[in-house]
Amino acid sequence: MKNNLSKSMYAAIAALFIAMFSLPQQVQAQNEDFISIDGVKKSIVSTKFAGGNGDANAFSVTLYLSEDKKEFVEICGNKDLHANYNCIELDKYESVHVGKWYWIITYVKGNSIPFFSSGIKDDTYSLFSSGKLCITGDPRPSRKICSIQLFDGKITDTKNGDKEEHTITIDYKHERKAPTAGKLTVGKITENSIALSWTHATDETTPQDKLRYELYCKKGSTENCEEVFFNTTSYTLTDLKPGAQYSLKLQATDESGNSVTYAEQTVTTTSQTQEVYSLKIAGVAVTSANCDDLSVIKGVTGKAKYNNDSKTLTLDGATIHATSAHGLENRIDGLIIRVTNESAITSDKKVGIWNMDKDISIIGDGKLTLTGSSTASDDKYNKAVFNQGTITIRDCSVEASGGSNGLYGGYWTFDNCNVRAKGGSKSNSNHKGSIAWVWDRIPTFTDCAITSPSGTYWEEIEEYEYPYFYLYDSERNVLTDWVVISKGASGIKSAATETAAKKHGIYTLDGVRINGKFESLPAGIYIVDGKKTVKK
Repeated sequence: MKNNLSKSMYAAIAALFIAMFSLPQQVQAQNEDFISIDGVKKSIVSTKFAGGNGDANAFSVTLYLSEDKKEFVEICGNKDLHANYNCIELDKYESVHVGKWYWIITYVKGNSIPFFSSGIKDDTYSLFSSGKLCITGDPRPSRKICSIQLFDGKITDTKNGDKEEHTITIDYKHERKAPTAGKLTVGKITENSIALSWTHATDETTPQDKLRYELYCKKGSTENCEEVFFNTTSYTLTDLKPGAQYSLKLQATDESGNSVTYAEQTVTTTSQTQEVYSLKIAGVAVTSANCDDLSVIKGVTGKAKYNNDSKTLTLDGATIHATSAHGLENRIDGLIIRVTNESAITSDKKVGIWNMDKDISIIGDGKLTLTGSSTASDDKYNKAVFNQGTITIRDCSVEASGGSNGLYGGYWTFDNCNVRAKGGSKSNSNHKGSIAWVWDRIPTFTDCAITSPSGTYWEEIEEYEYPYFYLYDSERNVLTDWVVISKGASGIKSAATETAAKKHGIYTLDGVRINGKFESLPAGIYIVDGKKTVKK
């Protein structure tokens, strides 16, 4: 105290113990008020409230335990620091606050002072070894409506007291009737906020502007929040989680520490606004909500996830089985399908993969099996892959089969990969084929080549004034059986896969391609394998 208190505060503390402040204000205590010292419960028979010199917010409350006022406990402090509804740890010193009183607790019994403790960091005073002091309301003499609670106090004052261990508990309230609750109303709810409003509670002693409101919110069993207000009737909780259920409790407390809880409200925030990506799995859009675990989509099993930052769909031993939609429908440019372990994409009634004018790369060290419908009434769906963009298969294994086509349309690059593709020999489509209707140019092969069947070649066919390429077998038929592309193969003569497309086939002089064998054609002049030939 020597270093931290002004002279006026020295004088005030001295006066406190000599005269217990002039002009005492007596208030008869309630029957429930008591102090327990060393296990002996004693009623508080009267009280005295006073101020203090040198600090306009200083207070001193004396709780008398005897009619002759020779036994009492005195509690001193600063209204802002010590009577603010927060508990004080009595086993800790306070930080320095010049000009404002520190807490002081004194027990006087007759002519002795068993203990005298203060939060001043000074060798002159002993601290409690345990205990909490909680003061609500306003204990200054101008108001003198408050609650004083001291819990689990234990002290051995070896500096100013009797050097004996003492325990103390205090339960004092100006009055003990709880306020009457108003009504709590839930307003606007968003994915991360809940707006609340309420009508004031009413109390016989505490005016509405001095009621303290505490709002408690709870999510699950571990996440909690608490907000404190005075003289307000609305608040918006923010930073909440989307689609989460919160239990909300509003409590009103009067100056004497009596509380009432409004009717509890249970509120669920709205679901997070989903970002919808241009990718569908088994007919269901991939979104920011389901992308981390696509197995939540019906028809998807195993480990499947999508990362929109890298545009990567990862299939790790996953199966996508669509019963009525495309297995995978892509509108993302630069999509990467990374395959780990054996994975599959299947559609019963439509296409395994439908790529809409975008680039796709299929990579990884696993195997991807693609199966399109073989029973769709519309032949465009009887394909393992319908490509309207560019597809690159790199460093992995792919097997594709459909009722009409294995790999169909678009541009293709095969890079160091193993691929098997099969169309449908029984299909009536003019576009059937294991690898068919390839746009503008034959596929690009890097560190791999067609190894089976032998004698295959690329046939260029013009449709709508555009060139399309089909893979033909050695008998000049569109190849509908299994085509094998092998990693590491190149220029294998036995396969006779001439990479430069030739104008194979039979055409009229007008350039119209004719299906069928030359021997069965009527007499006339035809272009056969690029040469004019007369049929007699």
